[in-house]
Amino acid sequence: MKWYAPEGYTAFRCKAGACRHTCCAGWEICIDRESLTRYLRVEGAFGEQLRAAIEGSGEDAHFRLVEGERCALLRPDGLCELYDRLGEESLCQVCTDHPRFRSFFAGRTEVGLGLCCEAAAEQLILQPGPWRLTLLDDDGAADENLPEEEELLAVREQLTEAVQADVPWRERVSRITETYGLRALPDTDEMTALLLRLERLDAAWTELLLRPERPEAAALRDLIAGRLAAYFLFRHLPGALDDGRWEARVRFALWAADFICCLSARRGDGLPLLADTARMFSGEIEYSDENMEVLLDRLDKE
Repeated sequence: MKWYAPEGYTAFRCKAGACRHTCCAGWEICIDRESLTRYLRVEGAFGEQLRAAIEGSGEDAHFRLVEGERCALLRPDGLCELYDRLGEESLCQVCTDHPRFRSFFAGRTEVGLGLCCEAAAEQLILQPGPWRLTLLDDDGAADENLPEEEELLAVREQLTEAVQADVPWRERVSRITETYGLRALPDTDEMTALLLRLERLDAAWTELLLRPERPEAAALRDLIAGRLAAYFLFRHLPGALDDGRWEARVRFALWAADFICCLSARRGDGLPLLADTARMFSGEIEYSDENMEVLLDRLDKE
């Protein structure tokens, strides 16, 4: 089995207490059975504190949320009390994995970093050069992917190269839609209105959607949109093997990259703002199955 990851994957590091948008707040952190068993056996005063931070049991076990929807073990300095007391190996599976995601094929596994993480978004946006997929691990066995998997991987590789071609971004989009017979991307105002009808978690996201449009910095869009589109293709196109909506998923990758650049321009210019906009988009859209389903349905239609 071969493992693949984007270039720079192994350099990823959590920002811990320096993170302005901690993943330890705003959502319920589930605890897997193995970790729960270990937590119930921790002795002493911290063992009591740890168990007091847990709600539910069995499959429903999770860390309790306190004021500000913060995990009960998240300290005021932004660090994890569990990590500090018992080490990284003590973390439950969700906390160990986040923000990693995986795609499984018959003969390979792919792992990436979700953009809802501040550090992952900054790494994608600030890392120079094109987005590339690299071999992370190889047990020496030959790839034995299914024919439909090989076909999708080949198309994705072609698209990844096309979205990063050395021509203006909008020209890249036109070439791709023409080459693959795709419908044009939907209107920005229409999609903004659609997003305002979806579930929204952060008031800052709503405020951004309601901001008036302003001209984009074309050079910034041309520099970054291709990397964003490559990420979205990498993460979401494999889902077409299950639902058959490869065109909707390609259009999603193109639209999402373009829309993030448009939204970021409403805030101002610069890569840090663009990275933060990508983080907001990912958290509100990619990490909501319901929102993704609505968008894929829309992009599957005329």
